[in-house]
Amino acid sequence: MTFCPCSVRVPSVFRPCSVRVPSVFRLCSVRVPSVFRPCSVRVPSVFRPCSVRVPSVFRPFRFMKKLLIIHQYVLVAALLAIGLQAAFYFFLLRPRQAGHAAAGKELARMQERLAASNWPQDADKLQQLLQEYRLQLKGDQSSPGIEQQTASLLAQASRMYDERIRELYGNKNDFYRNVSRLDFQEEFNRLQTRLQSQGITLQSSSLNLTEDTISAYNYQLMLQLWTLEAICKRFQASGLQTTNPLAVKARGSISKAEIRLLALQAFFREEKAERPFLLEFPVAVTLYGTLEQFLEFCQSLHSEDVFLALRNISLTALPPAQLKADSGGLAENGVLRLEMVCAGYYQY
Repeated sequence: MTFCPCSVRVPSVFRPCSVRVPSVFRLCSVRVPSVFRPCSVRVPSVFRPCSVRVPSVFRPFRFMKKLLIIHQYVLVAALLAIGLQAAFYFFLLRPRQAGHAAAGKELARMQERLAASNWPQDADKLQQLLQEYRLQLKGDQSSPGIEQQTASLLAQASRMYDERIRELYGNKNDFYRNVSRLDFQEEFNRLQTRLQSQGITLQSSSLNLTEDTISAYNYQLMLQLWTLEAICKRFQASGLQTTNPLAVKARGSISKAEIRLLALQAFFREEKAERPFLLEFPVAVTLYGTLEQFLEFCQSLHSEDVFLALRNISLTALPPAQLKADSGGLAENGVLRLEMVCAGYYQY
């Protein structure tokens, strides 16, 4: 190749600034191919998104414009009807179907259990049994039912407490609020002194109650003392003793009574009830006496104003000091050792 002295034209892309090239370096005119000209590149039509034509199936509004107004209303109504039917099925019909199926399974299980039990499967016989049991529960004018007897028994059970509460505190609410620890200590000392004067010595270690006992419910401690006093009053009246009359006593020794206050029991009607509807105050005592005295004591536990229940009882015949015969020629009963648990009940 030979150098041409003519001027060379440099493309504008290679001319960042105006520089004059000496003529010695000016080669012959060179044409730059169009592939190196970025400004002159033509983009194929496939890369032009603006030129894409959307099919008419994807243009619903244009399709709706071609329909009549009545046709549009019919189409909207059909869509609403389908939606309402779907909602009716999923929110109303389907849950009822599931409940009906569950009830059918439960009925089948109940029929199987009824067939395996002794209950009659005849509806008339079941209705007759229902009337009989309802009569036993409700009662009639001639005989009270179980409900009336229960209410009467509960009222009788706490009657001995109610009279004392009414006498000392006026009503039950004031009794719950106003009983103090000082009141309990005074009542405990009064009862202990009275029993000691009658020959009954309480032992604090076995009694499970002292004048220093602390409780969040002072009225319950007071009810325990009143229960103990009522039991002691009745076995003394019947002639029963707290010590064995056949035992040899050492000179100067003091016989202590075997009396224990057991933990109270609370009965609730409902699991989440704030307070029980019935309290039980059990007292365990060991007494000595004859069978006639024991029977008299049992009869004194139930009256119009007093209700004390015998929960547990154990009778042991002690060997007599000497055998004696009664009028019938039979050996007389000796002294009985009576171990029992008596309980008082208080209804809120």
